[in-house]
Amino acid sequence: MFNGNSESFTAPPHEPDDALGDALHEALGQILASADRDWERRRELMAAEARAAIAEISHQAIERIAAVERRLLEVCDGAPGRDGADGAIGPPGPPGPAGAAGERGETGQRGETGAPGENGPIGPSGVRGPQGERGLPGEGGPAGLAGPQGAKGEAGAPGQQGEKGEPGTPGQAGPKGERGAQGERGRDGVAGPKGEAGIAGPKGDRGEPGERGQAGAMGSLPAAKAWKADCVHYQGEVVIFGGSLWQARKDTGNAPGAGADWACLAAGGLDGRSLNIRGTFDGKEIYQALDVATLNGGSFVARCDLPGECPGPNWQLLTKQGKQGDRGERGSRGEAGAQGPQGAPGKAAPTIVGWELDRERYVAVPVMSDTTKGAPLDLRGLFEAYHAEAQ
Repeated sequence: MFNGNSESFTAPPHEPDDALGDALHEALGQILASADRDWERRRELMAAEARAAIAEISHQAIERIAAVERRLLEVCDGAPGRDGADGAIGPPGPPGPAGAAGERGETGQRGETGAPGENGPIGPSGVRGPQGERGLPGEGGPAGLAGPQGAKGEAGAPGQQGEKGEPGTPGQAGPKGERGAQGERGRDGVAGPKGEAGIAGPKGDRGEPGERGQAGAMGSLPAAKAWKADCVHYQGEVVIFGGSLWQARKDTGNAPGAGADWACLAAGGLDGRSLNIRGTFDGKEIYQALDVATLNGGSFVARCDLPGECPGPNWQLLTKQGKQGDRGERGSRGEAGAQGPQGAPGKAAPTIVGWELDRERYVAVPVMSDTTKGAPLDLRGLFEAYHAEAQ
């Protein structure tokens, strides 16, 4: 590596055309020569260190081989020695594993029970022996005789049953009268006082079912009319109220939809919704379903209320920015303009008269004839490439 501070030298004057090339060639020659000398010194030093290391390794290997050969001669060529004295008997080894248990023999037949002998004197308590094997269960003894049945107690006297009353005589059912024609329904009158509940008469016999009548004609809804607030609408009437069609379930003066007096036959529809243009998307604004916002050259429509950030799963892409079109045909050349007046002659361009070298950074700065400095040349990459090829 090069060490030193920036230094300058003055190159001989050259013609303006080849001044830069000659100065650069001379600077490169000096730097390359210095680099070659430094590399040659480093290469000789590394070669000397390698030779010394190889010699040291070879010397150690020769000494080890000689030691091994001496040891082999001592082992192979020596006379056999005398037998050594018997060693002391070692401690007994651990017991071997227990053998497998033998098969259990067959159980012998049980002998007859002998007569009990006389009780001998009580001897001293012996040492408890090991627990013997469990004997076979003994045969069951004969069943004992049943005891005499106890006497049955006397039954209690039954209670007296009450007398049953005589059934009442059922009344005769009167003949059923013919149904009269239905008259017009009058207005509801004032409710009278509630009478006392009468005594229910006896239930008559159930009559035989009558013959099934013929099916009536297909019914139809009455004509619809507008609901009026100042009159009573009777059961079955059809009115129009609030854009819907209603039928009275009973006589009522209430408005449809306020309670259970009316049944909705056809509900009025709602006005359809369309897209709502909201402009460029703003995260601070609140968006509802069908709001349209533009972002990054495209437009998105909200799928639901409060859709969140755009783009996102609650936004549907409607349009996106188109691709760039094909290049158009080249237009015709315009007419040439009038030539302007000739300008004043300019000053001569400065020439390189010297170089400033920064050996630490491998930079060469040209010194111009007007005492200014040109653009610096970074030569580190060039020398690194040369150094790699030289190896």
